[in-house]
Amino acid sequence: MTAYVVLTQQVSDVDRYVGEYAPQAMPILQKYGIEVLVFQIGATSLEGDADSVVVLRADSEDDLRGFYDDPGYAGPKALRHSITSGAAMVLAAAFAPPS
Repeated sequence: MTAYVVLTQQVSDVDRYVGEYAPQAMPILQKYGIEVLVFQIGATSLEGDADSVVVLRADSEDDLRGFYDDPGYAGPKALRHSITSGAAMVLAAAFAPPS
C-alpha cells in the first residue's frame, strides 16, 4: 500500500541543506523508488515553528523505512540533524476510506 513521510523542520543553514544534504539524499531516495512530492524551504507554518516541509511517497512503508535505515543515509541524516531543528517526521499509509 502506498505510504508517505511528512517531515517538518526549521532549517538553519539553507545553503548546506540544498547544496550538500539534498544531493546526498536524492540517490538513496531513488534507490527505493521514493518520489518527492513536496519540498519547500520557507513554507508557511499554520501551527508550530517549522519553516520547511518535505513530503515523500513510496509504494510501501517498507520502502520508506528502508531509505531511513539505509547505511548510506547515515551521513546525510547526521548532516540534516546538524543543520535543522524542531524536526517532526511522520510515516503513514495512504488513506483508505471505510467500505
